[in-house]
Amino acid sequence: MNNLFYIPLIIAWLILLFLILSESAKSKTKKISNKRLFKGELYNELNNFSYEAPFKWFIPEVEVKKKGKIIKDLKAEKKINELKSLISKANLGDKFNYKSFTVLKLIVFFLCAVGYVVFSILLDNSNVVMNILFNISYDAKKATEQVGGFNDSKIALVIILLIISLIPQMYLKMRAKRNEKKFLKDIPIVQLFITLMLRSNMSVNQILYVLSRTNTIYKETFGKAYRMFVRDNKSGLDFLRSSFKETKFEETVMILFQSKDYSKEEILHSLDNNMEDTVEFLNNMKQSADISKIVYSQASMIIPFAGTILLALAPIAIYGLTSLTQYT
Repeated sequence: MNNLFYIPLIIAWLILLFLILSESAKSKTKKISNKRLFKGELYNELNNFSYEAPFKWFIPEVEVKKKGKIIKDLKAEKKINELKSLISKANLGDKFNYKSFTVLKLIVFFLCAVGYVVFSILLDNSNVVMNILFNISYDAKKATEQVGGFNDSKIALVIILLIISLIPQMYLKMRAKRNEKKFLKDIPIVQLFITLMLRSNMSVNQILYVLSRTNTIYKETFGKAYRMFVRDNKSGLDFLRSSFKETKFEETVMILFQSKDYSKEEILHSLDNNMEDTVEFLNNMKQSADISKIVYSQASMIIPFAGTILLALAPIAIYGLTSLTQYT
């Protein structure tokens, strides 16, 4: 009963915090820029919050000021680059940057923390709450203490809330992995287009232009590479290589941009060989994915049987432990 007054205080504190952050973010937005970075209002608000306390305290910065000197934090830079890469692979660049996504994770974590506090208070004062809501007398704390599960229920709640707080990061990684498979799936088709266009004596500039107009998953990537290539060949090459980094298509990009140094027959032969390697790589990746699905399906069938066996063996184990304690 003594802790019940915390509930309205927590609710009032949350409302006050939300109003303060909303107003400060709006004022900060006017000072920083009038431009909208993202399509949705919610995503822009998350980005605005990243410039305000307490969220800005948890957002890593590459350059840190220590003892009057600006030092580059390599660990923070690595984390930022990893998060940027995941957002890019997940195709969520029009909704989040690394700052706004960090704010989303913090909000989910704060809500989970508040949920734990509220649940603990309600559990500690369950007799009063049940009496007010349903006009019955029931003390959940006393009932769970009798079976030794009061602390266990709180531990279980902590585990559940921690898992919930990790959902944004888990979703981002899953989406990035799924998009990465989609991204690699159409590479052989694009490579075939490039080979056919080279056979038609088209230049690199023309090839990039055609690919930037072709309706594929890489349309925006080739469009940006084409615009950069028109201004500076090297920057266009570097961007295209970074976009297809650690894929077989990176070798195709290198072959394409070195086409002036070799004969047409040599270039086409290299592209054909690389095409075979790309198809083989994608087939191996598909086979590994199929094997993972088979293992998962078999495991999902084993779990119910294993649970039934363990349930059947539980009385025997309890009887054995009871007998041992009696003899000792």
